[in-house]
Amino acid sequence: MPQSRRAVIDVGTNSVKLLVAGSSGDGDYLRFMRDQARAENVEATVEFVPDPDEPRKLHLIRAADAFLSLSDNIQETFGLTPVEAMAAGLPVIASDWDGYRDTLVDGETALLVPTDLPQAGPGRLLAERHEDGRDSYDQYCGLASLATAVDLAAAGEAFTTLLGDPGRRAAMGAAGQARARALLDWSVVIRRYQELWGELSAIRAAAKRSAATAFGGAFAIASSIRAVGRRRPSMSISGRCRSRRRTRATQSPHAA
Repeated sequence: MPQSRRAVIDVGTNSVKLLVAGSSGDGDYLRFMRDQARAENVEATVEFVPDPDEPRKLHLIRAADAFLSLSDNIQETFGLTPVEAMAAGLPVIASDWDGYRDTLVDGETALLVPTDLPQAGPGRLLAERHEDGRDSYDQYCGLASLATAVDLAAAGEAFTTLLGDPGRRAAMGAAGQARARALLDWSVVIRRYQELWGELSAIRAAAKRSAATAFGGAFAIASSIRAVGRRRPSMSISGRCRSRRRTRATQSPHAA
């Protein structure tokens, strides 16, 4: 947060205010952020809005010029708040992370900030600690977040870019709103669910037909084998073979 505020000052205006809104949880993190704002002497620039209700949240979104979410949490598999911001016509600055990569388009509806997680391997210990019960799920998510790095210098550059370019803010906000309406509006999402259900039903029906055909073919082959057996019983075949063996034996020059 302090580095982001410095980026605001670099634009050359003190009229910008950072609104930090969201769930306060048990209050510990909120107290930490307020202490940080006090230590950095930016209390006049940063306003904290803990646990806003829906009317208050809409008011904050409508009053904003841009939306920021630098998530580093592995639970952010979709990311509802950036979608709400896009629907309201706001340009977004967000971490290049998890579900944000699916809902946001870098350079078009948002500026995505580079975000890194260690390669596969180091996280195994965290997973094992959660698996065997040493860490709760919240602790596991928290430790994974501590291992995630958001490029705050790049975040500051994104602030500078958008705050200094009203035209780009407007263009990105309009593009985000159009994307939200075209892909993420409930009327669109429900229709896509219905299309998926139809596709899955067709797959199941085709699988049933395929299975019926396969079992039917196997039954037909078995029936043919039984039919041959009925026409040429094994007892008759065996008897005929014994008869032929006796005939060859009496015709042999060595026969007694």
